[in-house]
Amino acid sequence: MLIALEAAKGAQTRKAVLTNTNVKIQWDKQGKHIQAHKNFQKNKSILEHPDPQKLAHDFCGKGIKIGNQQAGVAGYQEIVDFKEFIGYAVSAS
Repeated sequence: MLIALEAAKGAQTRKAVLTNTNVKIQWDKQGKHIQAHKNFQKNKSILEHPDPQKLAHDFCGKGIKIGNQQAGVAGYQEIVDFKEFIGYAVSAS
């Protein structure tokens, strides 16, 4: 029963975030992950998915929360398994 309540709470939070916040990728901030972008940085992960904005919308709120920020607040982060290739992790070493 507790798991069902947590799942329902998560679904409500996801709906509220998608309705009330801007889930739009800020390309100048994420350009560090895109090889052809002016802000690309060699030591960052590389994003190669053809439609990252769709991923953000489809998977927002479905991952594992990292840190203490609430969903919908700047700085909120999740680990998400997209079940498809989106790019490469780059080691700092």
